[in-house]
Amino acid sequence: MGGGPIKGSYDQFTLYLVANIFCVILLILILLTSKKNFKNQISRKVFFASIVALIIMFVFDSIYAAIDLGRIPNASIGNAYAIKTLYFVLGLTAGYLWYLYFETSLKSKLIKSKLAIICSLSLVFVGIILLIINLKTDFLFSIKNESNGNFTKLKYNRTSLWSFGILYLCIYIYVFTSSIRCFVYSRKKEHYIDSKKFVFFGFVALIPSIFGFLQLIFNTLPIVCPGLTISTIIIYVYATNDQISNDNLTDLLNRKRILINIERTIKIKNDESLLVVFMMDLNKFKEINDKYGHLEGDKALIYTSEVLTKIANKQKKMLVGRFGGDEFLLTASLDNESEILNIIEQIKNELLAQKEKYNTEYELTASIGYAIYNKELNNIKDLIEEADKKLYEEKEKLEKNSRWK
Repeated sequence: MGGGPIKGSYDQFTLYLVANIFCVILLILILLTSKKNFKNQISRKVFFASIVALIIMFVFDSIYAAIDLGRIPNASIGNAYAIKTLYFVLGLTAGYLWYLYFETSLKSKLIKSKLAIICSLSLVFVGIILLIINLKTDFLFSIKNESNGNFTKLKYNRTSLWSFGILYLCIYIYVFTSSIRCFVYSRKKEHYIDSKKFVFFGFVALIPSIFGFLQLIFNTLPIVCPGLTISTIIIYVYATNDQISNDNLTDLLNRKRILINIERTIKIKNDESLLVVFMMDLNKFKEINDKYGHLEGDKALIYTSEVLTKIANKQKKMLVGRFGGDEFLLTASLDNESEILNIIEQIKNELLAQKEKYNTEYELTASIGYAIYNKELNNIKDLIEEADKKLYEEKEKLEKNSRWK
């Protein structure tokens, strides 16, 4: 970030100013609509804060461009230092918020630990200390009066590339760290379902550093602000699509997306693996709602989604979606039929363990039916109907057994 603004003609200043104003307008539009496009409240708050930081940063960048190009006459050196310093402080803040956003997306332990959050702020503090020292020593950059005939203006100069690089490092190490962590997460078996999302995040996280590097080389062009805006737009668009594809409460695939995935799997199936569709329904879910309230019922659905995600992440190819209400739809490619009963047993055991884990007053149990793709069951409608039929056969057995007790 940073570098002196472009010098010269009115057209050059217009280019700089229009680019920044256009970026600010786009960010304000995203800011006004971002509340509806993020399921995770922490992610939304961090994203919101990062946009605010960027908007203020772009404003300071534009003001300094006007000073540097002589569009604000009689600007003092002290004011110029203050504006440029605040610009970099906002850059440090935006870099950290960028890192924090991806940590929330990865659901890492960082966001659950206040100590870890404070420690991760260390580079922000280092950068701010360097900027304060710079006000007295010009360690990073200097701003001095420059005479050009009868015209005097303020001139911005980096002290040296290596010292200025330290400030760049404090900002962009957050970006690199976010990218690397996303790629590492994408390779872990337990994150199989989200692996493609994490790879995508890894590349998106690199975009600011690419534009930052270009700004370091071409320090007379407005590069960083458009680059950061592009990155923000990509995240916003992804969040919007994710909102459309995923269930708001459980964050699982919604009914439409899970059905599309099953249909796509059927069309491209060309191996000997077993394609299995599971239908699952929570037992006595209405009683949980009636006795403990709908908020507790929502928690039960969230607990269930966590269990299903955990089980799915252990499989090579397994997807989970919320079919509606307390019904869930799963699809898996398995090597043999013995794995089917193993998966069902794992799900039921993990559900029962939720009572102790979350200290609930009720037990979570489920009825599960399944169907195996074959010559007779060769379309999504028949597979779901067969799995649903077996599910309710199991429910009937449970009801009969409960009557006899």
